[in-house]
Amino acid sequence: TFVFLLSTEQPSLHTVAVGQEVRSKRRKCRTAFSTFQLSVLEQRFNCHKYLTPSDRDHIARALGLSASQVITWFQNRRAKLKRDIEELQNDIKTVR
Repeated sequence: TFVFLLSTEQPSLHTVAVGQEVRSKRRKCRTAFSTFQLSVLEQRFNCHKYLTPSDRDHIARALGLSASQVITWFQNRRAKLKRDIEELQNDIKTVR
């Protein structure tokens, strides 16, 4: 049996198994990037798929983001690129 508790610290739900210890995972809110931030990040991604630490810090400061937000955005964008490439390859295989 599971009980859902609303944490007072975060606006997310935590699942707790009755009779077991409480497991509280803090989850950060989703970052809503502005159109300008996305355009700058996409431009950089089109030039370089990976950033040096100094480039990452420079972009983060310039866009008003944290370094971890920039890191995560680039990781997610590389994963999206990989999925898109695989989808295109599968489409080409099915056409043949």
